[in-house]
Amino acid sequence: MPLSPNRTEIRAVVFDSYGTLFDLSSVVELCGEIFSAAGVELFLMWRRKQLHYSWLLSLMDRYEDFWQVTDRALRFAVKALDLTLDDNDRIELMDSYLKLEHFPDVGQALHDLSSFQLAILSNGTPKMLETVVERNGLSHAFDAVISAHSARAYKPSPKVYLLAEEKLGIIPSHTLFVSCQSFDISGAKAYGFRTCWVNRTGSEWDNIGYLPDMTVGDMRELVEVLRV
Repeated sequence: MPLSPNRTEIRAVVFDSYGTLFDLSSVVELCGEIFSAAGVELFLMWRRKQLHYSWLLSLMDRYEDFWQVTDRALRFAVKALDLTLDDNDRIELMDSYLKLEHFPDVGQALHDLSSFQLAILSNGTPKMLETVVERNGLSHAFDAVISAHSARAYKPSPKVYLLAEEKLGIIPSHTLFVSCQSFDISGAKAYGFRTCWVNRTGSEWDNIGYLPDMTVGDMRELVEVLRV
């Protein structure tokens, strides 16, 4: 899906982190090492509950940071699937979020987009984001790394997208928000950002009323569109 002609108005590109810039497959692999055949199911339930809990906490206006949410979701998934998890393995699974690698196309894409203001806007805690960005040698690439923690809410709350507008000082219509998550794209679009859905897996778009302004298969395609 192409971006409309006023793409030339874009001044900032803001990225989601988990699954967009940073690949979660290493977490899936670790789940498989610990839980064998149940590993993929465990990961999928863990991830679903991680998001589910973040949404509920936002709706209830009862904030817990994303590290706590991630731990709660992991404990739930283990119990729900009638699995066992010792403390050492639990710590290793949690720490896997600090050791994620970026997708192979990310480094070059960030370099190619350096004429824009670049930022991360993520539900991750400041420590989680700082650790994974530094580990991947990407600290220099971003003008800002923004955590939802400052809003004490989670995406898709408009409070979170407001953080990016305030930090970068760029109006929403001049900002392109990039994410692999349809709920995140919908939230950003409702807020007023231009949006790009990174559909690496050929998934179907959720029918929730807010379509992305553009869809790409990877970061290379994003660069090509923004360079036109």
